[in-house]
Amino acid sequence: MYHQVGLVRCLSSSRITGHSLSPLARNVSRTCSRSTTSSSSIQRLSRFWIPTVGAERSRDAKDESHELLIRAGYVRQAHAGIFHMLPLGNRVQQKLEALIDKHMESIGAAKVSLSTISSEELWKKTGRFVGHGGELFGFHDRKDAKFLLSPTHEEEITSLVASTVQSYKDLPLRLYQIGRKFRDEARPRQGLLRGREFTMKDLYTFDITEQQARQTYEEVRQAYRALLDELKLPYLVAEADSGNIGGTLSHEYHFVSAKGEDNVISCGSCGYTINDELAITSVDQPDQIPIEHKKDLSRWIGVTKDRNSLVIAWFPTTTQQHSGNDSIRNEVNPNVIKALVPDVDLSVENPLETWDKANPRREETGSRPSSAQIIEINDERLPFSASTFTFLQQKLQPRELLLPSGKFNSIQFQLRPRKNGKSMQLTRTLTGDPCQKCGDGKVTVDRAIEVGHTFHLSTRYSVPLSATFVDSNDVRQTIEMGCHGIGVSRLVGAIASMLSDAKGLNWPAVIAPFSAVVVPANGNEDAAEDVAKKLLSNGIDTVLDDRKKPMGWKLNDADLVGYPLIVVLGRAWKTEGKVEVQCRRLGIKEEIQCGGDVSSALEQRLQNLLMQL
Repeated sequence: MYHQVGLVRCLSSSRITGHSLSPLARNVSRTCSRSTTSSSSIQRLSRFWIPTVGAERSRDAKDESHELLIRAGYVRQAHAGIFHMLPLGNRVQQKLEALIDKHMESIGAAKVSLSTISSEELWKKTGRFVGHGGELFGFHDRKDAKFLLSPTHEEEITSLVASTVQSYKDLPLRLYQIGRKFRDEARPRQGLLRGREFTMKDLYTFDITEQQARQTYEEVRQAYRALLDELKLPYLVAEADSGNIGGTLSHEYHFVSAKGEDNVISCGSCGYTINDELAITSVDQPDQIPIEHKKDLSRWIGVTKDRNSLVIAWFPTTTQQHSGNDSIRNEVNPNVIKALVPDVDLSVENPLETWDKANPRREETGSRPSSAQIIEINDERLPFSASTFTFLQQKLQPRELLLPSGKFNSIQFQLRPRKNGKSMQLTRTLTGDPCQKCGDGKVTVDRAIEVGHTFHLSTRYSVPLSATFVDSNDVRQTIEMGCHGIGVSRLVGAIASMLSDAKGLNWPAVIAPFSAVVVPANGNEDAAEDVAKKLLSNGIDTVLDDRKKPMGWKLNDADLVGYPLIVVLGRAWKTEGKVEVQCRRLGIKEEIQCGGDVSSALEQRLQNLLMQL
């Protein structure tokens, strides 16, 4: 079933020593019967389509790791935010999917394949059609029935289960799929990290009670950790906002990367980790920050959902770093604004213009409708009593609030950012701020790429879609649900971003397109084929570079593609019977004596290196 990418065939686990086969190799081996020692079973780059584009990095590239994926022959862009996965990329993605299959099977999940097409009617039943409307790809058929390309499948899977589950004896149920999703991103960017079409794993769980659903949630979290551990890359698990998906509990799984779009806050003392979408920094007594110039004071403007209330928040422009004399530019924390004004609409791009149009001035008086009001929030670090602050605040008031008399509209409500007796800072949490969990530690804020998310949904979808069952007392109950996603194509882009360097890509051994590439110099082709056969027969996923190219070109291309291990048969092979082993990630370049044949020393050394990757 994977023949189009030429996967390694017929690897017998009984012949492997030291390093176990990947799940993909094990699955494929069950379907094969040909001997690994046959010439046709060796993967050859001459028969593998890898359309590389030169060896030099372009200086004006917006995203270097994505450019490497293109140049190395993994992907090609079809349209804005839409990509073709080429054989190398497809091979990485299939290995990743096999790894996911392994860990989904470990928690008893059954694999399904749901239709990409969903209906507007279902999404309207759950109330998500309005919230997602701007990001949905919609279409209608010849009978004018309205459909959409699913960005997620909560509605479809819940509807399916509602029509099939009748009794408590049918539960629990765990169903997952790996398939393509669609989201009409307004600004697709960073290649596979933020596309309009993407591959995703989504697991849906169905339980009898709330307690059982939460236990399932923890089992899924452990499976996610086990999966990420196999990639041997550092990651963070953070408490998160459930957003449009809904539910009462959720966690995000992040790779730390400067290219990430999320900020993850973690405490060095207690280990508490949270997405800054939820974080609020509160202190007993805030330190005053002097405001002497207009540049020292910043404002944030929002509008409520009914468009009647304009929200103006004032905060210090910068905060001095906790270590050093440098200042950091502050950003308003929308979590605090939402806590103080729950009805605020954070999605409006031009809130002042929106409020102004919704509440036009009367021509005769210049006043606005009585329903129009202004809510002001002041960060308590500001020096309210200082005349300079009051003067500067007046200078920075929006012109739209200026009355014909020359005075500004009066403030109807002035809110103090306080909670539980503490002052909430209106700005985002910064590195060095106190931990809100333990109170003793200091937090670190890291940019990160989200690669997975787990949600405890409770009855968010089962109630509107009537997903029920009859319990042991013959009483009809509502199914408790969870949903758990992993961005498969996003993971490919994230790993490329994390591990790439000036020479090219790098991959964890478990998902690399090939674990090792054998590169022969002229005259060593036959010996290289023997080496490749031997490594392959010992469970090392190996490809032979038999292309008619100069040795230097092949080695540069091997670095660009990012094979974990490069085995070179050069001059030392002819004169001393030695091969050179290169591992860029570990900084290793060494010669191994093989005599006239491939010794077990080479196989063992490669196995040991792969275990570190």
